[in-house]
Amino acid sequence: MLEVGVEYLDAAHFGGFCQQRKNMEEIYTVRANCCENIENKVHDLRMLLDDWRNFTGLSTEHAGLKESSFTWRAPEKCKGVQGKFVM
Repeated sequence: MLEVGVEYLDAAHFGGFCQQRKNMEEIYTVRANCCENIENKVHDLRMLLDDWRNFTGLSTEHAGLKESSFTWRAPEKCKGVQGKFVM
């Protein structure tokens, strides 16, 4: 018999184009479920990957400023329901 357990994950660690998360240090994964086609998803996820690389590349001397001064660029092709950026 296979024993399987279920563990709920804290939603605070997930970001997405439909759901804004401000603290980049707490996001573990980003979803693009709201995006309507694969080309748009790939484009905007690549943009976010670039942002993540820039964010993690900040020196430790700027670590205190990371949360307040660094933001995701708005996805260009995946937009919120009303045409404005939500992540």
